[in-house]
Amino acid sequence: MPGTNPKATADPSPNSRQIAEAPAPGLAMSLAGVMACEVTASLLVGLQRRPMAGIFFVVLGVAIAFDCLRRYRRHADAIAGDQIQAATQLLADGSHAAAWEAADAAARVAAGRRLLDAALTIMVRIAIAEKRCQTAREVLGRMRAHGLVDPCLEAAIERADGRADRAREALERARGLKTFDAGAARLLVELYAEADQLDRAVQIALAHLDLLDVHDVRNMIASLEAWDEPQHAATLVMALTIRSSRTERQIRIS
Repeated sequence: MPGTNPKATADPSPNSRQIAEAPAPGLAMSLAGVMACEVTASLLVGLQRRPMAGIFFVVLGVAIAFDCLRRYRRHADAIAGDQIQAATQLLADGSHAAAWEAADAAARVAAGRRLLDAALTIMVRIAIAEKRCQTAREVLGRMRAHGLVDPCLEAAIERADGRADRAREALERARGLKTFDAGAARLLVELYAEADQLDRAVQIALAHLDLLDVHDVRNMIASLEAWDEPQHAATLVMALTIRSSRTERQIRIS
């Protein structure tokens, strides 16, 4: 949101509060069932000296509580999923303020890690699009607090902040981690090529050739030939040929 205070943006909007406070269907009845089981168990054990019957109602209460939690999480994730879908569309339409609000609402109610990360990712991308790199770093910190983050997001923040060297460092640190995927490999190759470090770009492409799409490798070969780097282009052609042959051999074997 251009000209918007990032802190004010992050505050709960009325829409966010309404979503967060929306009760799951049957929640009140489940809570009443748990309380009834607790009271019954207490009466059976304390007054009637029937511990086995009391244990039965304790177990029943626990079962009801777990079912209540399961339904609450499913309800919360359904709401978060709708908000993420709306935020994605709003971001594509260029409505950054509305997209931020929808993603923020999703992040507040999401019960699962996957949906929470999806909502926070949208918020990071909005902040990057608006050149609010510090806000993007703060949101990324929320993701990092509970696990690994997409290295492309960190690199995108540094790149938007004019720090291509730090973007490369972020991706280099992520090599070998499960979060280093095809997108991360492609971006790292691009960053080294932009810095005119073609030797390193080719090294990265060779090291992660299995991650890269054939189309991307062929585009890189064409670029190297256009830049009068026939040796680097030939190296990638040979590596791609070997990979294709290996893939065909595996298909024939299977």
